[in-house]
Amino acid sequence: MGSSAVQRRPEMVALEVAYTTFNAGRTLRDALASDVETAVLPHGGALTLDLARPADPDFNQLFLHDVNVVATSWRAALELARARGIRRLRVHVEPEHLAQASPMLTKAGFRLRWSQSYLVHDLDHQAESPRPTVRRIEHAEADRFLDTLSTSGEGSLPAEVRRARRQFYCTNSFRTWVVELDGQWAGWATLWVPDGGRHGLFGNAFTLQSFRRRGIHQALLSARLEDARRLGLDWVIDDVLHGSGSHRNAERAGFRLATVRTVWEGDVVGQPGISRQ
Repeated sequence: MGSSAVQRRPEMVALEVAYTTFNAGRTLRDALASDVETAVLPHGGALTLDLARPADPDFNQLFLHDVNVVATSWRAALELARARGIRRLRVHVEPEHLAQASPMLTKAGFRLRWSQSYLVHDLDHQAESPRPTVRRIEHAEADRFLDTLSTSGEGSLPAEVRRARRQFYCTNSFRTWVVELDGQWAGWATLWVPDGGRHGLFGNAFTLQSFRRRGIHQALLSARLEDARRLGLDWVIDDVLHGSGSHRNAERAGFRLATVRTVWEGDVVGQPGISRQ
């Protein structure tokens, strides 16, 4: 990981904080209105807190990046989370902070869940034709996409959740691509671009089990990269499990490793000086 990758991390984290806020609004788990607060910590790091879902670590996250004093940032994050009634927190730790953060997290009862590789692609805006079986779906097909998610493992979608969340799907910001094989949607993926943004975030890549090993993930990468070039983005990021097939496919497509974070989760309640809300 070069110095340019390290220098880019604050922008990457800012993009992820914005995406976490967006995801809290579009989640299909419930129809609650999200209530996300974000904070930049005094000695570095960023925090997202969803007051509507205090026990869900998908939306209550601490990014320990660009941190001068890890212990101070950690204590500040816990205090903010406690004050806002948050019960469970996910913590992302950059590799250079792991030696300092690991003992504190372990002592606090947090456990290492996985390691996540973040790759970045600097877009050169050279034309690259996506495979003809890949197409971007518009908002008019949002209901079909939600139906597809429901039948592929997301579970039945209650009507009130559909009404509350449909507006977030297959839009100009949350751009959705599908691969059509044998007359059905065999795989899909998204490119999220904040309004007016110069950077994008790849996510939600999925291939149905019966269609795997047929080049679908590579086709979706190619289509989204071409879309990002047409939009004039400067760069895009993708997060993958380190060493996975998705990691290898992304590097073949031109992504390069920016960082490898360890991802921890634990309860905020029970910490010293912190009581259950």
